[in-house]
Amino acid sequence: MFLVALNSEGVQVQCEVGNHLNEDRSFTILKGETFEPSDTVTLHDALWTDNLEAIGSVVGEFCFVHYSHDTGNFYFGTDRLGRESLFYYGDGKRVVVSDDFWKLVEYLNIGLSDVDPQSTKEFVGLHYPLFYGTIIKNLCFMPPATYARYSSRSRQISLTQYWDIDYCADSSLSLSDVVEQMDAALDNTFKQIK
Repeated sequence: MFLVALNSEGVQVQCEVGNHLNEDRSFTILKGETFEPSDTVTLHDALWTDNLEAIGSVVGEFCFVHYSHDTGNFYFGTDRLGRESLFYYGDGKRVVVSDDFWKLVEYLNIGLSDVDPQSTKEFVGLHYPLFYGTIIKNLCFMPPATYARYSSRSRQISLTQYWDIDYCADSSLSLSDVVEQMDAALDNTFKQIK
């Protein structure tokens, strides 16, 4: 579990997972794992050098939070499939990021006036609020394959999708050909599991 809050008074970090805290109050929190050991290094280097495009090459189940005290930039994001949950709250005065929804709600001291009626209707009707929101105003969950940048100077959160499924339909295949290919792929997958 971790919770990071950034506001005009500074940064507050509560962390039970591994992190890399520097003497200058910059830090990185990585939760989860990558499938290749070199990917952990790639992810760490990408964050410390502000080369976030490199995150697209990392495969695994992870989320991250990174703060650079020198630049005032605060980054957080999820893996390609969003397997590690990450929630964020931003109201223009502060940004709070956590991997635990209820810890975030507790920290923010959410009351009835903070409940978003529209998102609540979406949740009741669709079992999921639209557009990665929650029933709490300004509290969202990170979409898969996305990182966010928050600048303490501009006080804006910008989301960037760094990866998407590469889908190319082969229109020359018949439906039965597609079914055969899918069947063969599933057979190969299940053979590897045994």
